[in-house]
Amino acid sequence: MMKQHSSLFLRVTAVITALMFAAAATILIGWVSLAAPGASPTQAVTIVSGANTGVLAPGEERWFRLFPNRFDRFEQSVVVVFTPVQQRHVGFEIFTQDTIELFQRGGFELNNLGAGQVVSLDNNPFTSELFWTGWIYGDQNYYIRLVNPESAPITYWLYPERNITPPMAEPVPTSTPVATPTPDQSIDGTSPWVALPFNPEAPTRNSGRLNPHQTMWYRLDPHGDSPQEAGLTLFMTPGNGHLLNGTTLDIFTMPAVQNWPHSIGNNIGAGAAVERDGNPMTGERAWHGWLVAGEVYYVRLHNGNDAPVDYWLFPGQVHNVLLGQ
Repeated sequence: MMKQHSSLFLRVTAVITALMFAAAATILIGWVSLAAPGASPTQAVTIVSGANTGVLAPGEERWFRLFPNRFDRFEQSVVVVFTPVQQRHVGFEIFTQDTIELFQRGGFELNNLGAGQVVSLDNNPFTSELFWTGWIYGDQNYYIRLVNPESAPITYWLYPERNITPPMAEPVPTSTPVATPTPDQSIDGTSPWVALPFNPEAPTRNSGRLNPHQTMWYRLDPHGDSPQEAGLTLFMTPGNGHLLNGTTLDIFTMPAVQNWPHSIGNNIGAGAAVERDGNPMTGERAWHGWLVAGEVYYVRLHNGNDAPVDYWLFPGQVHNVLLGQ
């Protein structure tokens, strides 16, 4: 009798367990099916050649998957055209698949490979354009996140190439424009509005001391063809690892600093820690990317340490310098 009850109990338990798994699977499938295309990297929309277009609601982001399906390393460009032009903080970032996977596991930051820069490609006063170009591997997945942090929707056209046929956007009723802060009179580098002009011809002028937790701003005004390859190298001393980790170099577009100091947009690049001169007394950071002639960029140097550092900021990729001269 006990064996019969035990057998019946096991069968009932098995049935209940199966029903629970079935219900959980149904809920999971229903949740996945309700997730909007592009709502996350796992739901990323595969990019096609030509215009990938849509509408982003206020506060919405959309993920795209780029898979070149090639077997070499090559230069890739991405262009985003959007309207209305008043939405100044719209932006996109590109990520490697490894970065996405590490972030999804938890405990890792979502560091981008690059971000779109504000450019002017179509001479259309009713559209804005964002541009990114860089080197990628053709046999890997890349993910693009397009974000609309504004309070009004945007219409966008995303192109996975440099040469595009821009859309003909119609004028959109304007809202109250974002106010530009009034610059101070003294140019001392303490904010973007009083950024020191970066002088590539006289590197000794792009140097100084950063006190603990101090920030210094420089302004870049690239000339020449558009876009153009550019680079920056930062040397600092003392150069121990702790101080180097706490000293950062970031590059921003003008729209990214529009609301500073209340908020700041994504950078288009940051100086990576490098070791080039073999000098244990110095630390180095280097950045390499693309700038667009006629646009304004801002370089932010920040000392997040509790000790001062001396710095020298050079144009290009510098390997050996005689500091203090």
